[in-house]
Amino acid sequence: MLQDVDCTIQGENCFGEYVNAFRILHDGIDILLDFCVYSQDLGTAKLVSRLRVTKEFLDILLNRVMETIQHSQLGTIYSIGS
Repeated sequence: MLQDVDCTIQGENCFGEYVNAFRILHDGIDILLDFCVYSQDLGTAKLVSRLRVTKEFLDILLNRVMETIQHSQLGTIYSIGS
C-alpha cells in the first residue's frame, strides 16, 4: 500500500549531493542504483551514493518519477506501507 508521508530533512547535508550520472546494476535479486559524478576531462566517474532496492520498489520509483514529471508534483514524499 502506498502512503504519502512527511519526511523532515535535518543535519549537515540537507542540500544533497551533486550527481550528473547514474547506473543500474543487478546484484542477485536486488537492484543497485549508483549515483555518480562524472568528469569528462578525466573520463571517470566517482560514486556518490548507492541505493539497494527490490525490483518491485524500482517499478514504483519509476512510476512515481514519471508521474512527478508529468504532473509537476515535486517535493512529494512516497513510502511503501506494510
